[in-house]
Amino acid sequence: MKESSSVLRDIKLIRQAEQALEKTENFLKKIKNNKLSLTLEDGVYKINSEDMNKVARLITDLDKSGNNLSDAMDLLKELMIYDEITHMFSRRYILNVLEKEIIRSKRYDNKFSLIAFEIDNDSAAFMELGSESENLLISKVATEIRSFKRTSDSAGRTGPYTFLLVLPETKAEGAEILAKRVAKDVSKQYTLGAIDIDVEVNYAVIDNDQTEMHNLVDIMYLLDNKLADNRK
Repeated sequence: MKESSSVLRDIKLIRQAEQALEKTENFLKKIKNNKLSLTLEDGVYKINSEDMNKVARLITDLDKSGNNLSDAMDLLKELMIYDEITHMFSRRYILNVLEKEIIRSKRYDNKFSLIAFEIDNDSAAFMELGSESENLLISKVATEIRSFKRTSDSAGRTGPYTFLLVLPETKAEGAEILAKRVAKDVSKQYTLGAIDIDVEVNYAVIDNDQTEMHNLVDIMYLLDNKLADNRK
C-alpha cells in the first residue's frame, strides 16, 4: 500500500515540525529573559554571559532589521499549514487534523464524515492547459468548495486534483447530501482568461461508522478506493 508509508511519513513530519516550532519559541523566550539553559541527557549546561550577550545582540539586530524571529516562525507555520494555490490546508496538515478527529471520535464516541473531491483531469481540454492556467482553475474550484464549508469543518488539498473535507459531528447521510450539492455546483464551465473549460468534479463519502478500520491509513485507503470506483 504505497499511500500508507506516505501518510505515516507526512504525519511524522507535521509532528516533528510542531515540536520544533514549540521548542524554538521556548528557546527565544529563555533568551529574552536571560534564562537560557541547554538540557541534554547528561545534564543541564548554562550558557556563559559572553555568549548570552552575543545571542541577545543577535535578537536585537534581527528585531531592528525587521526580520523578527517570531514573524519568521509565524510565516513558517503558515507555509507548513496552507496550500498556496487553494488556500486550503496542506496535505500534511489536513491529515494531521483528520488524525486528531479520529482520536477525538474514539475518546468521546463522536461521529465524523469525510468527503473527497477530485477534478476530472482526463479531458483533452484540461490536458492542453499550461501550468499557470491549470493552477488558476484549481484555485477557482477550491474556492467554490471552500464556500460550502462550515466553521467546524476543515478543508485541505490532498493531491494535485484532490481535496478533502473533514466534517465533525456528521453522519454519512448528511455528508452525502452536501457532497452531491457541492459536486453539482462546482461541476460547470470556468473562464480562464480567453479559455473556457468544462470541469467535472467526482466525490466519495465515508463516515467512521461505515468501517471497522479506525486508523488514518486505513480510512484514507478506503476513501481513495471509493473515489477510484466513482471515477470509473
